[in-house]
Amino acid sequence: MAESDSGYQLIKDGNPFFVKGACVGDDHWAAFKEVGGNTIRIYDPVNLGAKLDRADSLGLMVAVDIPLPEYTELNNWYADPGNMEQTTKEVSELVSQHKDHPALLFWILGNEILYPNYLQDRDFVRKFNALISLCHDLDPNHPVTTTVGGMSRRTVLSLKWGSSELDFLSINVFGSIASLPYRMKTIAAFYKHPFMITEWGINGPWEARETTSWGAPIEKTSTKKAEQYSERYSDIMDLDSTRVLGGFFFYWGAVHQATPTWFSSFLPDGRPTQVVHETNRILGKVVRPYRGPRLGYILLEGQGAPGNIILTPGEEVTASIHHATPDPSQLEVKWNIRPENWNRSPKATLDLESPGVIPTVFTHPNPREVLFQTPLKEGPYRLYLYLSDKEGHVATANIPFFILNPEYAR
Repeated sequence: MAESDSGYQLIKDGNPFFVKGACVGDDHWAAFKEVGGNTIRIYDPVNLGAKLDRADSLGLMVAVDIPLPEYTELNNWYADPGNMEQTTKEVSELVSQHKDHPALLFWILGNEILYPNYLQDRDFVRKFNALISLCHDLDPNHPVTTTVGGMSRRTVLSLKWGSSELDFLSINVFGSIASLPYRMKTIAAFYKHPFMITEWGINGPWEARETTSWGAPIEKTSTKKAEQYSERYSDIMDLDSTRVLGGFFFYWGAVHQATPTWFSSFLPDGRPTQVVHETNRILGKVVRPYRGPRLGYILLEGQGAPGNIILTPGEEVTASIHHATPDPSQLEVKWNIRPENWNRSPKATLDLESPGVIPTVFTHPNPREVLFQTPLKEGPYRLYLYLSDKEGHVATANIPFFILNPEYAR
């Protein structure tokens, strides 16, 4: 880390290093390097040595998460001396073992740990600061940061006063990206230090602009998501260049969060969505137009997702594809139905468990329509569409619906 007349910069091998990053799982690292990325964020430090070796072989740097439990006032995990002793031991072993690896760029000490407002819990702040100092003492050559969700002035001020030994502050931001320049200006009077955008992307399911009456967030098509990723990367690049050190795209790979497609740039079988092409374009590696499938929207019984679609068990219904290019007759068309993730908190960062597909017979009267019988069990579901071309590119969409038994609705 260095400060000059032009602002703050990360330094790698004596040269300024601006992060073009992505949050990743275990797959598609080489593909990210190919589209122009230079850094990956690894959430799970299990087998970290092998992961760092692999990243180094691909020419990628790594931001490593050091997982910490959330802080809460009512159930303060950190108040137990035994918990802190174990955490201190784990942090010490992790940092000591990997501090000299050439692929290591910086440490992330906790992801959205819900840092308390200043003066509310000095005992927690003291223990958190001890972990920061431990990382610095063991590894003085790599910065240490922590992440916050959004940019609350109160949280930034609390971290600035309470944990000033952090080398920079990291922000996870989705729906509020457009307001970041304003927020940065409003805190500039008391926080003039650097930032890293450790997660950025489309609106998360917890901030969906439309939901059904039963609380199911409405997901954009992969085509619309690609457009939004492009717009939001521009928002990231328009931030204060003297203080922003780079950003991490969320999510490079397949991940389940509310749905298996919400943040997934690839499907689990490796097929890329248009988001992958768009990432290639915005990182400067390709300018050719996207020639894979595009999708406008789908309807179920003539209704769109905001229509609060309520159906009866075992009913024969029709779904239809609209404004798809190329024409669906030239594409592989796949449908499936999954139960809604009814009891899962949609804001969990990495929920790798996806509700299973419900066996369903789909009949295709034509490439744009499908007939099927609704599930027999009452509850919330989603109908998913996958349009694939011969090159393996895929477009996705889904639509939520609710099965209500008329016998029980009386």
